[in-house]
Amino acid sequence: MFYVYVLVEEKSDKDYIGFSKDLKKRIVEHQQGVGAKFTKTGQWHLVYYEAFLSRKDAMNREKKLKQNGNARHQLLRRIKDSINWVKIGAGEACDRSPGKRRP
Repeated sequence: MFYVYVLVEEKSDKDYIGFSKDLKKRIVEHQQGVGAKFTKTGQWHLVYYEAFLSRKDAMNREKKLKQNGNARHQLLRRIKDSINWVKIGAGEACDRSPGKRRP
């Protein structure tokens, strides 16, 4: 299986979209600050993932989410409650609207 996933940093409005063949291992790497420069600092939490049998399909989905602001925005709106749970865990209020997040 191949995975496209969304991470959210608990104390900021940052989100990260990635791709991996081994999702569990990759999440641990992000939490240890290994890999992507963008996720080297902070506490990152998995809030969403999609599984694909085809590597090409997963890579195309990741590319679409990273390059198409509308696709990214729609996904983040769809998972806004999951994102808010991360914020609650960080001690923040849960009153964010999707329009206030970056696309």
